[in-house]
Amino acid sequence: MAYSATILPRRVSAGLLILVLIAYVGPLLYVLATSLKTPAQVNKNPAGLFFIPTFQNYVDSFTPDLLRATGITVSIALGTTAIVMALAMPAAFAISRLRGRAFGFAIACLLVFQLVPAAATLIPQYSLLFQFGLLNTIPGLIAVDAAAAVPFAVLLLVPFCAGIPTEVLDASEVDGVGNLRLLRSVVLPLTRNGALVVGVLTFITAWGEFIAAVTFINDPALQPLSLALLQSIGANVTNYGTLTATAVLASLPLLVIYLFVQRQMRDGLTVGAVR
Repeated sequence: MAYSATILPRRVSAGLLILVLIAYVGPLLYVLATSLKTPAQVNKNPAGLFFIPTFQNYVDSFTPDLLRATGITVSIALGTTAIVMALAMPAAFAISRLRGRAFGFAIACLLVFQLVPAAATLIPQYSLLFQFGLLNTIPGLIAVDAAAAVPFAVLLLVPFCAGIPTEVLDASEVDGVGNLRLLRSVVLPLTRNGALVVGVLTFITAWGEFIAAVTFINDPALQPLSLALLQSIGANVTNYGTLTATAVLASLPLLVIYLFVQRQMRDGLTVGAVR
């Protein structure tokens, strides 16, 4: 019985891991395989695993339009991340200093903001952008993406800020450290792993954002990668090889970023979960 009780959870865990790999890795492998097929191979057997690979789809998709869309996407993701971190870090630190009902009320408000569907905010956001002359502009799209990401970023940063020892903050107050210097010299260094996690997650979210982009951007010259992929889908005929190759190329920068910061993100997520 002891042997069965020990083995069963391991088997269940292994089965769940296999299901997760199939659910997430399977579609990615399908996209990668499709990007290496010719149009004839895709039409003949879309799910075929045995074929002669070709990189012509990558050559065809690597165009000046793709480079322009990539540059626009980078600017949107960087701008959104900068605004979110500049707003979320002070807010998270302030909320972490609250006690009792004030702390619970602040967290509840952030959760309510997260529960509002993104589609429900499109009409008022459209009106605001039109009034301020930011409709169909990159700064307007950055503002919309940042507004949507700030509540979630604050929720993630609060546990890291709450983990700062009170003695350190009291010593800084005794030394007469101002609020801006406190954030820059004390809070940010002590929460750098958490800030890195939030920054990377915000960057990834802004990189692949679609709803706001398709709603507020009409100029083809200002379309990010998410809209560039949409333009690859034709009304009657779609070259799925080129489409999937473009999707793979659009994902490569995120993969490179993850490979560089994976250890720090793992440490940050672990510390945040413990706290």
